[in-house]
Amino acid sequence: MAYINGKKMKQLFEEMMDELYTSATPPISWREINKKYSNTKIQFFRLHHLSQDESEKILDKYVKKFPPYYRNGLRMEWLNYSPTSGKTSTEEELRKELEEKE
Repeated sequence: MAYINGKKMKQLFEEMMDELYTSATPPISWREINKKYSNTKIQFFRLHHLSQDESEKILDKYVKKFPPYYRNGLRMEWLNYSPTSGKTSTEEELRKELEEKE
């Protein structure tokens, strides 16, 4: 595998996240997510649904583009931030959860 720098890895990560979220229900771009939720504690991934199979297909497509040393880290980010494959929540439900925790 050819060397890729951090900037390229960040670009690939953002492309993967964009594909995950534009494939999810409801669809949204990764850029929109960052703009809307970057300064909140809302778990935005719980607002969008994507089947586990479809999510893994997208991950597999991108993980091959990363150097082996970084692949487990990419998988961890995918686990932490990819759309849920379970029950989704509404933004109102998530805000209420946050209020109850405070």
